[in-house]
Amino acid sequence: MDTVYENLYYQSLTATHWDFSSVNLPNFTDIELVPRLARAQNAAAIVAHPTRWWIQDRPSPTRSGGKISKYTNNAAANMAFNLLSGNLWDGLVVMGDSKDHYSYQNFWFNILNQGYRMPALSELDGGNTPEHRSPYGFMRTYFQIDTTNENTMQAVVDAVHRGKTFVTSGPIIVTNIDNSYSIGDIIPSGDAAHTLHLEAYASGDMDDFLSYIIIYRNGKIWKYWDVRHKVPRTFKEDVAIVEKERAWYIVKAYGKNTWDHPENLDVMKWFDANAMEEHKEHDVCITSPYYFLPKGVEKPGPMTSDVSLTVVLSNKKPVPAGTLEIFHLGNKINTIPIKNGKAHFTMPVNAIVKIMAEGQPVIHRGLYLDFEPHRKLLENLTNGDWREKPEFKGKVYPGYIPWSAFQLDETRKLLRRVTWEVALRPNDRDKEWEKFENIFLP
Repeated sequence: MDTVYENLYYQSLTATHWDFSSVNLPNFTDIELVPRLARAQNAAAIVAHPTRWWIQDRPSPTRSGGKISKYTNNAAANMAFNLLSGNLWDGLVVMGDSKDHYSYQNFWFNILNQGYRMPALSELDGGNTPEHRSPYGFMRTYFQIDTTNENTMQAVVDAVHRGKTFVTSGPIIVTNIDNSYSIGDIIPSGDAAHTLHLEAYASGDMDDFLSYIIIYRNGKIWKYWDVRHKVPRTFKEDVAIVEKERAWYIVKAYGKNTWDHPENLDVMKWFDANAMEEHKEHDVCITSPYYFLPKGVEKPGPMTSDVSLTVVLSNKKPVPAGTLEIFHLGNKINTIPIKNGKAHFTMPVNAIVKIMAEGQPVIHRGLYLDFEPHRKLLENLTNGDWREKPEFKGKVYPGYIPWSAFQLDETRKLLRRVTWEVALRPNDRDKEWEKFENIFLP
């Protein structure tokens, strides 16, 4: 979290609203930092609590009543840009705060439906002593690792990269397809018949039992079993699949702490019928997806932006001549001349443009925060103004952000073709770029 935001807004006893004109971001953003760190450390980068926000109360000596309330964003508000950058993250938290967090799961299902591959993880804001609301072990992530790798931590990271995880607060699911594919694998779509084998087990609490077992396909319930009346400790089933399209499948199992009514099992429909998320603590296990892909279909890469750039001096006159160098995640991918202040080129949406002209300071600019229309789009979700839109007003609550509020389609349309004017004037980050890049050199 940028310290400017922290000091000028979050900890402030007077600020009740912010925007990018009042709270600037002088430090390098996660768009640049996260993928470099993951690569440099051979690590996995995980999106935490993706829809979390709340209203923060602060004591205020200048207000009657003695307090102010402010929107506090803890959500992945920039996920649209992250995805259009080719997905800069390796996994997503789908179990956290509550065990069966439908807002996180709804967010996850929508990302998967865009064609991205994203394994499931769990998280805790907890501790290891009984007084903590979420003690360690309350929610867990399991990893299917390569046991021949003597470096266990690296084997865990590799398992995340391969999508081989499941999360649980009690039950356990063991599954494969055709005794050949495990969760996280890509399976060719076509006419072939496949067999999905699943086994579900209740938790180690001997009073526990399984209640529902569900298979989701592309976010919808494909098959489910209501076994509450049998109170079983185990469940085993073989299911035939013929998949001709692009699709993903996950398996979910509930213990005895579960929904009272099966119609509530549909994650994608839940918020259409309910004003608030259920906070009864269900016990649940959720696998990462299996992916079926037709031949020739790949996961989405970085979107290409078609950029018409005008570079101007402080007096607004065009720069007579100069050079652009295009960098993508630290690698130079193109060099473009500036003629009469103009340059036209294509680049990955998250590329950085290094702008050089004789006698002028060298500057670096990206579409993420330096292109004003995108910054305004991002600002709306980040500072809470999105809640005032007619489609959301009075229909949302802390911790829940509808998928449409993340504005993926709007961001894609805005950044597909860009007309951009950049002034040759350094910002706070420009003097730090060389130092920043050198951190990640081999």
